Amino acid sequence: MKKILKNCLFVVALTILCGGVFPLALTGLAQLAMPHQANGSLIYAENVVVGSELVGQDFEGSDYFRGRPSRVAYNMDGNASGSGSNNYSVSDPQLEQRIVNRIEGLSLVGKDNAIPTDLVTESGSGLDPHISYESSTYSSAKNKSKYRYIGI
Repeated sequence: MKKILKNCLFVVALTILCGGVFPLALTGLAQLAMPHQANGSLIYAENVVVGSELVGQDFEGSDYFRGRPSRVAYNMDGNASGSGSNNYSVSDPQLEQRIVNRIEGLSLVGKDNAIPTDLVTESGSGLDPHISYESSTYSSAKNKSKYRYIGI
């Protein structure tokens, strides 16, 4: 009986330590050392949260850079519960068709140069906001500067 009680107390102590003390200490340390990142790297506009530096958004219009495709549409539906990709294998015809459709859609823009890979493939999380230099130049810096009033 003593062994059972001793083991139960050990489980309770580890639960309190690993489930309470450690997470609280780590959260406190993160808030002290890097509060912006600890709170999700949020982006504010007029004191209202409009996004995060770590989650992409789907922008429409020729005055925006094209982002990576997202199976979960960057959770723009307000659900914010999903991330990820379909994880089709490279031999799956559905993946091939999806990429072909994206290439055809981008080709309609009338570009002569090759389409960067990250504009037609999803990231593993489906939320990645980062694009390559090639993708940003594909989106035509001159076109963006006209809409954003930036000199080149």
